[in-house]
Amino acid sequence: VFIALAVLTLMNMLIGVLVEVVGAIAVTEKEGMTVTHLSGELRRLYEEHHLDPTVGLSQKEFTKFIVDSEVAYVIGGIGADVVLLVDMAPGIFEDLLKAS
Repeated sequence: VFIALAVLTLMNMLIGVLVEVVGAIAVTEKEGMTVTHLSGELRRLYEEHHLDPTVGLSQKEFTKFIVDSEVAYVIGGIGADVVLLVDMAPGIFEDLLKAS
């Protein structure tokens, strides 16, 4: 009886580990799909705004781009705060200048 109980306990523990691993993989895959979708949509909108992808954006161009209603909708769709992103733009560009 004790051996059967020990085997059942061990089996339940292994099933729990398996469920955790599958859950972690699902979260990672969902995040990857979100990034792929977001980058595709932003590339499309970038081209619609006739921006050259080989040239970087200035802070003013970046701000103008992300406050566009369609771009803001796409960015907001993943849960990002567009207003906060606009507020953080000076710091982002300052860090980029320091890095280069």
